[in-house]
Amino acid sequence: MTVERKKNGSRCNRRQMSSLKLMLSLLVALLILPFTTAAVQAAPAEVVLVSSDAAGVQGNLVSLWPRISTDGRYVVFQSTATNLVTPVTAGQQVFRKDLLTGEVKLCSADGAGVQGNGASSYPVISSDGRYVAFHSSSTNLVAPATTGNQVFRKDLVTGEVRLASANAAGTQGNGGISYIPDISSDGRYVSFTSTSTNLVSPATSGEELFSKDMLTGEAKLASSDAAGAESNLANGYPSYSSDARYVSFASNANNLIPGVIGQQIYRKDLLSGAIVLVSADAAGTQGAGGIATYSSISADGRYVGFDSSQTNLVAPATTGNQVFRKNLATGEILLASANTAGTQANNTAQHPSISPDGRYVAFHSNATNLVAPATTGNQIFRKEMAAPYYFYFAEGYTGSGFQEYLCLGNTSATPITVKTTYLFKDGTSKEEIYGVPGNSRRTVNVNAAAGADKEVSIKCESDSSFLAERPMYFDYQGKWTGGHDVVGTTSPSLSWYFAEGYTGAGFDEWICVLNPGDLAANFTFYFQTQETGEIINGVHTIGAHTRQTFKVNDLLGGESRQNSLQLVSDHPIVAERPMYFSYSGTGGYGWTGGSCVMGTPSLSSSYYFAEGTTRDGFEEWLTLQNPSPTPITIHATYYLGSGAPVEKDYPVAAGKRSTIMVNSAEAGVGAEKDASVLLTCPTPFLAERPMYFDYQGLGNWGWTGGHCVIGAVSPANEWLFAEGYTGSGFEEWLCIQNPGATAAAVTIDYYLEGGGAPITKTHNIPANSRYTVPVNTDAGAGLAISAKVSSTQPVICERPMYFNFNGAWSGGHDVVGYVP
Repeated sequence: MTVERKKNGSRCNRRQMSSLKLMLSLLVALLILPFTTAAVQAAPAEVVLVSSDAAGVQGNLVSLWPRISTDGRYVVFQSTATNLVTPVTAGQQVFRKDLLTGEVKLCSADGAGVQGNGASSYPVISSDGRYVAFHSSSTNLVAPATTGNQVFRKDLVTGEVRLASANAAGTQGNGGISYIPDISSDGRYVSFTSTSTNLVSPATSGEELFSKDMLTGEAKLASSDAAGAESNLANGYPSYSSDARYVSFASNANNLIPGVIGQQIYRKDLLSGAIVLVSADAAGTQGAGGIATYSSISADGRYVGFDSSQTNLVAPATTGNQVFRKNLATGEILLASANTAGTQANNTAQHPSISPDGRYVAFHSNATNLVAPATTGNQIFRKEMAAPYYFYFAEGYTGSGFQEYLCLGNTSATPITVKTTYLFKDGTSKEEIYGVPGNSRRTVNVNAAAGADKEVSIKCESDSSFLAERPMYFDYQGKWTGGHDVVGTTSPSLSWYFAEGYTGAGFDEWICVLNPGDLAANFTFYFQTQETGEIINGVHTIGAHTRQTFKVNDLLGGESRQNSLQLVSDHPIVAERPMYFSYSGTGGYGWTGGSCVMGTPSLSSSYYFAEGTTRDGFEEWLTLQNPSPTPITIHATYYLGSGAPVEKDYPVAAGKRSTIMVNSAEAGVGAEKDASVLLTCPTPFLAERPMYFDYQGLGNWGWTGGHCVIGAVSPANEWLFAEGYTGSGFEEWLCIQNPGATAAAVTIDYYLEGGGAPITKTHNIPANSRYTVPVNTDAGAGLAISAKVSSTQPVICERPMYFNFNGAWSGGHDVVGYVP
């Protein structure tokens, strides 16, 4: 940012992953699939026959390999039954059953509905049930005709079939077999194993794992080392994270990670290229004494469930084939195939399936000692693992001129406890247990809980779902007053990105780093500056269970730099970026305040900002980060309070960042506009929206400050906020953007400090519009509250707040809500 940048004005008039025999895997998969029928509105414990025709008549031959959509409505499976659809089918085909309507669709058919002339199997389905990927020896599914065993994706809305096992030019894989696909939640990406050598450049050899972007056509080699070099032995059995950024898989290769040998499970980051060993103990020592074969990865890529006969993964040593869950954020590994006393399964356990949040691992086993009474034969079990609900904060200070709070939100009717660990820079820590009643929120005074004059980070954990925010208020160095707030991150990461940053006159920029792990972390700062491109600073080391603070002004040699940052570490850490300022802006204002942003561990191809105004007293900016080695162009669509959307294109050079003043008619939308914005680019990037203001609000207050957020990567039907206050000296707002073509019916539940009946309000938000809720009047005055925003249509939600804290420190802060 430059000193001549950034929002101000009245809110009253705006808002609104060695191959095994395929048949074995097919048979086993039938056993382990969890089944839900929520969308069918079935009675509790009801069992529904899936392999039947639309009238409910069962299939007349064998059906195998079911996979289910997220809501339970759709199930895909392979079958040799001839009576499931009309006209009758022959051979092994793939079908999708709608458990709401009973409809059965043939998936292994060409665009005209003609069935495949070969065997089709191993189907997988997208979250919404629209896309189905499978492998097939059919030659007639697409034109030109294919040969060998290929992987296809069927769109059940349009009927279109596309070849997934093809290179970027659309040429089919030239190997004898491409098989065992997985599909991303949105259906855009399909992963598979193939012996083809022509899918990527340079040509590959042997059996490799690939990821295909069905939108752009790009094919990527997934079974490669961090530098992109292909593996030197067989790979297979992929499992995608929900956004297809991460894929876990098994490999016999000995060149993926130096020194690692034998059949192991790996997780590949398809965005950064990083690859990590999953089948390792908590200290990172590779699995030994056996092999690891099948894996299942959580939605966010943090947890991987896998089976292995390796004996050294946990203590005490295991025997036989067992199932484990690896936490790739902390290194922790747990034995899943164990009874409640922790005793391992006394017979083979294998083929895990992990829940999206990593809390549950299902598997099948011949063990007799996992439950009481003892079981016989091969059965299915589900293990609930250790608490997966965490929030981390790197920043925190309880010295003179700072007041720090921790807000804990509980939207369930059941009381919960939250273990909170305060981590100090000297490596010491302090633990507290906080109870939070059902349907309530709790506010913790961190200054009192952690003690005075502490540089403190926080880790919160619970067996139950919850939300944590950390608002702070300050008189920074006795000269700049304000406040900032962040929602905690749920996981440490090896990389953190920040789009905004400025070290010019009137700005102090900091990076706070927390290492919650058991090993020291070594990390490097990669700054993408607007003025001179990339500047590298490091390597820095942070001890286990400690925190450090770095002044970016000093890291950049005291030079004025508009900067973005990529922070890269060899062990998972947490990073935040607080900034304090006296903002001159376009009018020499001297607006004092501060902002803080929790970094993001990944980039995205889209960002939504619900909040935004260029009215009098507000200056709004967009900061765009491109850490990639190629230039990009970002497309912006501004949705105004009234009138047609405004379209803009912003080029960003390789390894640089760009700054856009939204108030500018040429670069943005011009003055006196309320605008939400959607930013898109085929190449992943990062966007933040800093705003500076002289907030007049409902009482002509003149509260100066600034706030900044990273955009939401997608709309959602539910958003949570732990913080909220409508008492004297505070004005709270909820900004909701509906980017869809259908009006959204929105319900807001406000949860009171201490509990009690939630306050519920409803609002209707027109299609393609933005809407602002004045919480002080919607919920009522004088309340400390958390909020849940639920919508019938996917929306984006932010919560800006403006204040005069204790009548002395004025400012504002803003957060994008948390999506559970």
